[in-house]
Amino acid sequence: MARRNYEKRAFGNALITYLGTKGWSGLTYSEGYGNQHAIKPPQIAVTFPPSRKKELQLGRTSTSDAVFNRVIQVDAYMETEMRADAIIDDIMDFIDLTVVVINDPSSNFLGTLICQNTESIFGETLPPITNDPKIGRYRGVVKAQMEAHYPNG
Repeated sequence: MARRNYEKRAFGNALITYLGTKGWSGLTYSEGYGNQHAIKPPQIAVTFPPSRKKELQLGRTSTSDAVFNRVIQVDAYMETEMRADAIIDDIMDFIDLTVVVINDPSSNFLGTLICQNTESIFGETLPPITNDPKIGRYRGVVKAQMEAHYPNG
């Protein structure tokens, strides 16, 4: 059974760990659009826009794997354009190279999240939408098509 909240948390935790190995420190992490706290660079936010189920075979039975298409969006709020450009490159590499293990809160294995289509990975840096230095920040956006695989779904 699919658990998008577990997928989002597993992806975010794996991403923050990966970025730490690439020298990114001091990052804060949030999930979704509705974070109650103000955005303070450097910050990473992970969102799963609407998704759908993908059938791998006709007449799928309850003993076969369930696969869900996921569009994932990572917003990286950074202080400068150069830092936003650099972090989106690392995020794109992470999505392309990493199989994320999905666990429940008790650390039970649920499934995996993987990007099967490298060409679906898209990154862009957006400039600040205001000149106010209090809220001026660059936003690196990475989107990708991923698959969530749940064995015996």
